[in-house]
Amino acid sequence: MPAAPQSILETRRHQMFPVLESTDIERVRRFGKVRSYRAGEALVQVGNVGAGLTIILTGRVDVTQHDKSGRDRQIVTHGRDPSWASWRS
Repeated sequence: MPAAPQSILETRRHQMFPVLESTDIERVRRFGKVRSYRAGEALVQVGNVGAGLTIILTGRVDVTQHDKSGRDRQIVTHGRDPSWASWRS
């Protein structure tokens, strides 16, 4: 029996959430501004226009979704290794 096909997230994670080298971060830094966020503060919310690019310089970001009972359900955590947060364009 053939193996189940991988999801696009599994096959393209390295493209969607690349690990940037320090030189890459310095090159794009001029296009945005460094921001800091408090624990629990939302970077983006459903229905609102978000930044075009967010890069995590330190710390981590939990991606959550409200379930039907109104509780937050964690989907994934991103951090400096690999991907997205304290720096926003």
